[in-house]
Amino acid sequence: MDNFMPWLIRPQAEEIKRLLLEQFRDKLNMARVYLAIDGLKAVKEIGEGLGILQPNVSRDIRTLRDDLGLIELASVSSTTIYRKTKIDRILRLSSAVEKLVSGATEKKEENPAEEKADNVKPDSDQSTI
Repeated sequence: MDNFMPWLIRPQAEEIKRLLLEQFRDKLNMARVYLAIDGLKAVKEIGEGLGILQPNVSRDIRTLRDDLGLIELASVSSTTIYRKTKIDRILRLSSAVEKLVSGATEKKEENPAEEKADNVKPDSDQSTI
């Protein structure tokens, strides 16, 4: 079945890509996590590299794997590593997601707003009252 995937996807590639990009539009951290998945980095490394808390990275990975089918297990040793599925290559999805993220980043720079709490790591020296 794996060999037939391109033949099954290509006739509806643009519609499938559009639907997948809709999933990333309001979830830019998930888009960033998707782009960071390379078959080499563990979840912890992805979170540290992006400045996103590990539980939030894990949540996004579950969505990407279980709901969207865009990533799969690459290896399990002392850490779990994921890679993108063939759908990424067939649809050239990473390229489209990169454009989406860079466009959103440019808009954010034009109209700065407060970041959501789960987007950044908390300061260790801040105390709660």
